[in-house]
Amino acid sequence: MNILSPGIYLTNRLRFPAKFAVLAIIIVIPLIVLGLRVF
Repeated sequence: MNILSPGIYLTNRLRFPAKFAVLAIIIVIPLIVLGLRVF
């Protein structure tokens, strides 16, 4: 069983704006963490 299948199942049930919001959070959080480490 694929590890990502539950996440894909959840994102398929969400609306498109929710998908973009989740992707934005996934992208922004690591950037914030890296920024806090740098500064």
